[in-house]
Amino acid sequence: MSSKFTVSNHLEELRKRVILILIFYIISVGAAYFFVDEVLSFLQRPIGRLIFIMPFELFITRIKLSLFMGFLLLFPFIMLQVRLYVLPALDKQSRALLGLLLLCSIILFYSGIIIAYTLFLPSVLRVLLMFATNELVAMITVSRYVSFISVFLLCFGFISLIPIGVLFVTKSGLVEMKFLKSQRKYIWLFSFIIAAILSPPDAITQILVAVPVICLFELSILISGISRYNKKINLNSEV
Repeated sequence: MSSKFTVSNHLEELRKRVILILIFYIISVGAAYFFVDEVLSFLQRPIGRLIFIMPFELFITRIKLSLFMGFLLLFPFIMLQVRLYVLPALDKQSRALLGLLLLCSIILFYSGIIIAYTLFLPSVLRVLLMFATNELVAMITVSRYVSFISVFLLCFGFISLIPIGVLFVTKSGLVEMKFLKSQRKYIWLFSFIIAAILSPPDAITQILVAVPVICLFELSILISGISRYNKKINLNSEV
């Protein structure tokens, strides 16, 4: 923000952005509600038939799915509001970098969700349903399934933002590259912990989930290193 901005100005600007996001979120949820049936039918494909056991369950599920869809629709708008909020505090070069980072964030977020749905979700469901027996038949309620798949897809969407987060903290100087590299083994361990939480107790599936997280982190380190190297070259050329 500009140096002329006071704390109250910052808070007022932040309040306006949050209110604007909430207004458009309500609009997005309302618009998404009209497409709930089509989206639910699409999300059912990996699992097949679902049931509901309470009279109000299907209605509540439609609301939950609308909230989920509304957020997916609103994500680019949220990124835009973030950009507009911090824009006055940045110089011309930083503004261009921020715009590029936010654009990449949107692409990575949706890519993570698509990959999670097409590659990982079928495997996860297949392994989980293997525990069914003749005496124990899987009868999955639509409410629980929508809750599960919403959290599952959003987790992968946010995990896909790891490169942006790493690039931001290294570019801003909050974290040194040497520190990230020294913590590599712990980050790898954390990746497998995340995989264990998001996937069933199956080693192959957990590896399939953990490896992309690790690759994203290593890609982040590589991109940050290249960016830092280019910055040094530019500084040397100016000297």
